[in-house]
Amino acid sequence: MATTKIYKGTHFGNVSSSTKANTKKTLKEKSERPLAPTNLSAVANGTGNSTKITLECTIYVSESNMPKKNGNENDYAKEIDFQISYSVDNNDKVTIYVSRDNSFISSSTFYAYVVPIGFSPSDIPRLGDNFTTVEIINWDEDPDGSRGTETTVQRPSY
Repeated sequence: MATTKIYKGTHFGNVSSSTKANTKKTLKEKSERPLAPTNLSAVANGTGNSTKITLECTIYVSESNMPKKNGNENDYAKEIDFQISYSVDNNDKVTIYVSRDNSFISSSTFYAYVVPIGFSPSDIPRLGDNFTTVEIINWDEDPDGSRGTETTVQRPSY
């Protein structure tokens, strides 16, 4: 199967993530669309231009999309790369897109990958230093299939 890079918004970089066999989630019926990210957290540290944002979310990858090690059908690669891109509609919110190299294949079994993303607001044009909202989207080349979750940025009180 040929793979293509799927980007939405401006490409930001790649993040490597790994999974374990016990992170498997089995649904009663096949899902025809990607699952929404879960366990989303966004924490800001520092102020002004020195602000650093640490994001973390769980992205579920369908068993049908799991890369195989050495072409072996029953041996899944436990580490995969995700492409990270972003868009800004206003200076108070950033949307982060997490995608893979291939389009979604329906499945009833999914593996959880914890995806860490770090950045400074100054890395993203038009985003204010004190933005309040982050939306993470598990991006699929079919926009109707993409699923997102939104959270408020946690800032320390000084």
